[in-house]
Amino acid sequence: MLKPLINNEKRVRINNILISENWAAIHFWNVVSNADGTKDAFNHIQFIHFVEKDDEVKIDLCFAK
Repeated sequence: MLKPLINNEKRVRINNILISENWAAIHFWNVVSNADGTKDAFNHIQFIHFVEKDDEVKIDLCFAK
């Protein structure tokens, strides 16, 4: 879901994953190299809601901030 938001970066660093009942929050960042050789880091957080359906666990809601 976040590929367009982080410009299809190949790698991200996951800082934390918090899980409570059927929700998960994933905090991560990506680094972008600028043309002048400097780098910028961007923080992201993604919230995911899981449900049980047909003996499988599936994601029914996912959003980013």
